[in-house]
Amino acid sequence: MNFFTPTKKPIGYAETAGGRRRRVYDEPETPWQRVKRSGIPVDIENIETRIAGINPGDLTRDITSIQQQLTHLAAEKTRALTQTRRLDMASLEKSIQRLQPSN
Repeated sequence: MNFFTPTKKPIGYAETAGGRRRRVYDEPETPWQRVKRSGIPVDIENIETRIAGINPGDLTRDITSIQQQLTHLAAEKTRALTQTRRLDMASLEKSIQRLQPSN
């Protein structure tokens, strides 16, 4: 996501009319834009080609799918632990249900 998420970086402080200090930020840029502007020697064409082939929506869907798989894999172990340790999971039931993949 670093290729697509612009961020602001603090560049200094300024004083308000009331004498309080406040942070001053630069214009939002993606980390990749900052690297290009920095003059660090990198293979710009190769990275630009790679960025063009990345779809943030697909990345998000893949991450969500993997998270759901991990939750599913951990569910049985969690049930076993709660039974052996006699833990009361009733207060967490809503959160657990929310994490379960909907069919």
